[in-house]
Amino acid sequence: MTRTIVVLNLVLIVAAVSYAQASDATQRHASEPVKTVRSGKVRFAYYERPDAVAASATFYINGSERTSLFKNFVALSALFANHGKTLTAPASVQFNLDATTYRDGCKYKDNHQLVISADNKLLISTDLNPAQVSANEERCIELYAFSLSYEQFVQLANAKKVEFDLGRKKLKLTEDQLNALRTMLRGIGHY
Repeated sequence: MTRTIVVLNLVLIVAAVSYAQASDATQRHASEPVKTVRSGKVRFAYYERPDAVAASATFYINGSERTSLFKNFVALSALFANHGKTLTAPASVQFNLDATTYRDGCKYKDNHQLVISADNKLLISTDLNPAQVSANEERCIELYAFSLSYEQFVQLANAKKVEFDLGRKKLKLTEDQLNALRTMLRGIGHY
C-alpha cells in the first residue's frame, strides 16, 4: 500500500490501542500486535498488556493504490477496538478519510461537508473538521475523521448501495468494500 494509507492505518490502530490502554496507567504507548489475522481487506490485531483487540479496514473509494503516487484519491479507513481477547460490539466505529489532491490545491478544504446514504436513506450528514491538512506545490493531503454509532455502522455495512457525497464529489462503495465492512461486523465475537 502507499505510504499515506499505511501511515493512516497505523495511526488508526495506535489510536485505538491507546484508547483501549488509557485506563492502564503503567502502559503509555501502543505496542505491536502479538497476533494479526487478515481476512481480505480487514485486519484483526491482538495486543497484550492490557489485552485488546482491534478490527480495521482501509481501501480507496476514489483512485487506486496503483495510481495514488501521482493521481488524486480518497481513501477510507474504519476501525474499532476493545479490551479483552475477543472483539465485541463497539459503541461507535471510527472512520478516517484521506483526500489527496495533486497540483490542484486542497480539493475539500473549503467544502468538507460529508453526506452518507445507505440504500437511498440518509445515514449521516456532517461538516468534517480537518484532522490535518498538509499542502505544498505538488500535492495537498487532507485527513478527516468522523464516527458512526454501532447501529449506523450496521446499516452501512449491510446496505446494498452506499453513496458518499464529499464536497462536490460523489463516491460509491463497491461490493468488495462493503464486504470488508461486513467482515468487520462478522468478526465480533469470532476474533
